[in-house]
Amino acid sequence: MENAMASDESTIIASKTQFLGAQVRILSQPLKASEKWKDGAAFPEGELRDVMRAANQILRRHNNTVYDRIAMRNCAKQIESLYWEEGAPDLSDEDDEDDDDIVRRGEDLTTDASLTKLTTMATEPNIPAPFRSRVKQLQKLASQRAAAQKKLNALRDFQKLIEPIRNAGETVQPNLVTRDGALAEELARSRRLGIRVAGRVAGLRGGDLEGVGEDGDGHVVMVDEGEKVRRVLGG
Repeated sequence: MENAMASDESTIIASKTQFLGAQVRILSQPLKASEKWKDGAAFPEGELRDVMRAANQILRRHNNTVYDRIAMRNCAKQIESLYWEEGAPDLSDEDDEDDDDIVRRGEDLTTDASLTKLTTMATEPNIPAPFRSRVKQLQKLASQRAAAQKKLNALRDFQKLIEPIRNAGETVQPNLVTRDGALAEELARSRRLGIRVAGRVAGLRGGDLEGVGEDGDGHVVMVDEGEKVRRVLGG
């Protein structure tokens, strides 16, 4: 407890708050008329005493209102900010050899580069335990983030693979998804053409055997020689 109080008293805010409090106490001292002024005053001593008492009451109320604890602490915080802004070294100096190892004020501590700097700082001696604990927590969160990012990248790669078939009815050839598609029609047409060619070839060779042909519905039928000739000549 004593160490905590000593540490608090060593901060800029605590030091300046104490200084401002001392100055307010000086300003709050009761006003007193000097003996020389009393001797030359044209007022009775009782009236002068009443006037001084009223003036001191006004002064006390004014100081309590204007210089309260909250106002003094806010003023001390502003002084501390000025110390940081004016007294801190310029971290933007490009000639600084240790520039890469510095954690700048306002730097994003969630990046891998910042975490590396903090990890290096945590290994230095005389680093407070709370700082080490926060760095370990950041390391754990960074590991979880890396695992989540890896999973996200894998899902994105998988999404790219299935993108061509996302809308199968629009992107895949119709003959691959329907039984009566364009390919089925082409196969039926090729079959009919093959039968027709076979019949004509058999007719050109001549012979007594019956040939094969097709009716109007595309069904295979047996035809005699005369019918074959008529079809070939009429074809």
